[in-house]
Amino acid sequence: MTQLQEDKNALTTALKELQKSENQVKTNTKTVTSQLQKLFEEMKTAMIQKENNILSDIQSIEKKQLADITKVKKKMEERRDEAMKHLWSLHKMREEPDIFLFFKEFKVAKDRVASQDFSIAMVNVVVRQLYDAWIDKYRQQMQNFMSELDQQLQSVKLGLHILIPLQTQVECFYLDSWHSPCHSQCALDLVQVNQASRSHRRRSEGNMQKKKSELRWKE
Repeated sequence: MTQLQEDKNALTTALKELQKSENQVKTNTKTVTSQLQKLFEEMKTAMIQKENNILSDIQSIEKKQLADITKVKKKMEERRDEAMKHLWSLHKMREEPDIFLFFKEFKVAKDRVASQDFSIAMVNVVVRQLYDAWIDKYRQQMQNFMSELDQQLQSVKLGLHILIPLQTQVECFYLDSWHSPCHSQCALDLVQVNQASRSHRRRSEGNMQKKKSELRWKE
């Protein structure tokens, strides 16, 4: 009866420790998952911000270049319109029947044209694109970063997979908590279970020896 009670107590203690281990597995998964999700969110946020900054800079450059071109276009349109007005005026003079008046108006028109600036201004834009070598370089850097990230996170996977077996009369395993603050306490509890089990085994062996001695004495 006493031995059965001890067996029952040992099993109850072992089950409590197994429940602790089960809860710790869930806590470990929840904690590590939350930390990694936060890390990846920070990485995604940083990448999106970097992308927005770079694209914004490119758009700002485009805006300035287009503004410069628009300014030159406006100036060229004004000069073209002024040249067309002078051409129309000259064509109109050809209809003047008075030769004296014609030369007089022509001289005035010629001086007016000479005072105008009809020079040409151009804005040449060269073809621009990313070089394949530049793209390949940063793709390689991205691959190197991903490989390094895999190596860094490998320790997390290994930490979650470690099982430290503890041999007792009941099948009891202790899951090593990855960076868990309760590691020492949980280990101490399982050692106590192991010690209780060994004490129980020694008492059982002592009882068996005692029964054998009694049988030999009766014989």
